[in-house]
This record gives sequence, structure tokens and C-alpha cells, in this order.
Amino acid sequence: EPIPGYSTDFVPGAAFNFTKLRALAGYGMTLGSLPLQVGLALKLDYLNLAEVQSVYVNMDVGVLLSLFDLKPFQAEVGARNRLALGLTARNLFAFSGLKLVQLADVDPFTLTLGAAYRREVSTAFRALASLDLSVDQFGSATAALGIEAEFFRNYLLRAGVLVDQGVSFGAGVHFRDLEVSYALLVRPSALNHNFSVSLAFGTSRLGLLRKRADRERLMVEEAVHKSVEEERTRAASARAELERTAAEQLRLGKEEAERR
Repeated sequence: EPIPGYSTDFVPGAAFNFTKLRALAGYGMTLGSLPLQVGLALKLDYLNLAEVQSVYVNMDVGVLLSLFDLKPFQAEVGARNRLALGLTARNLFAFSGLKLVQLADVDPFTLTLGAAYRREVSTAFRALASLDLSVDQFGSATAALGIEAEFFRNYLLRAGVLVDQGVSFGAGVHFRDLEVSYALLVRPSALNHNFSVSLAFGTSRLGLLRKRADRERLMVEEAVHKSVEEERTRAASARAELERTAAEQLRLGKEEAERR
């Protein structure tokens, strides 16, 4: 049967509403001391397309390599700038059709290769540019370009281009582990409004780096303290030896004087 608002040959005949709600839980981790992070996310989606509804589950997995955390780059660019490469496999359950309520197709399985560069211009401003290339299970390929400006580590402005599909604009604000974002995707045939609220748990990548820096600082302080103590011990030994030598010379001098 045709979807309400469409004719039988699926040609748009009237405007209709499209709503998608998503609950997502993700987990990520850094692999030891390597600048490599892995993560996965489980998604519960509710779709309402012209009053026809669907609920389904899906999963994403991904890896992220931070190139500037590799030692050859650190001396060249400094620790404040970042260049990262990522690979994401989205909608792994697309092939199984894992739906809680049967309806239309779920989001297709998609592989995305991305690169992002972030530059810290000052303590109050950071800029980020990204490029994503995606291909889905049907062979459809897309490219996306995006930029982000971060002010005072709390306020975000974003813009992007989804090649041949539309442009997007967005803003966000985050405080510690909480972030609220809004994005508007302008397509030739529709406007998409996207709202998101995210809350992070556990230790972030920045937290891990701070812990590593604290450990290294403590190791340096312990090494310096040990070196200072060893130097003090050597100085005390040398001073004691000089005192013994002076006392011995004084004794010999007295004995020589008495013999005369």
C-alpha cells in the first residue's frame, strides 16, 4: 500500500511528517599506551513515517587512531594539535532485520572512513575540520565535509556539506560530561531538525592523558628527588673525607712540631 502522502507509484503527492527518536549507549577505550581507541554503540530507534511506525535495534563499532600522539609527530606539531583517522561500521544488524515492530527497511549497513584535524589557536578557541567518505550495503557512496569552532571549551558552532544532499548548520554547549546539541540539515526537499543530549561516564581521553602526565610528572619528581639525595650523600661523604684529611694533616703537623 502507498505511504500516506504519496501516490501509488511513490511520487510525492503531499507533505508528511517524519520523526526519528534514538536512544544510544556507547562504550570506548584506549588500548594500553597506544594512541588507538576502539568503541561500540547500541542503538534503539523509533521511526514514524507518515503515521507508520517502526522500532528496531542496531549497533555501530569503530576505531580511531590519533596520529599526533605518535612519537614522530609530537616533536613536530606539539601536543595541542590533533590529526585523527577513524573507521566506523554502522548498523551491523541491518542484514538480520532485527526489528521489534515490523515496518520499513532499517538503516543500511554503512562503512565510513574519516579524517579530522583539530588546531588549538588559543586557550579560548579551537577549530576542527573533518572529511568523511561512506559507502552502504547497496553501493551508494556519499561524502561529507564539516567544520567546528569551539569557544572557551564550552560553546560549539558547526557547519557542513553532505555532497549532493544538502548543507547543515548546528550549535552545541557542553559542561563537563553533559552536551546538548542542535543541527539543521537543509535538503532540496525537506528540512531535518536534529536535537541530541549526551552524557559521558568514566574517564575521558583527556582524563587518561592527564593521568598519564601526572604519572610521568611523579616519576620525574621522584627521579629528581633521588638524584638530589644522592648528590647530598656524595657531598656529605666528600665533606667528611675533607674533614678527616684536614684533621690528619693537623695531627701530623702537631707531631712534627713536638719533635722539633
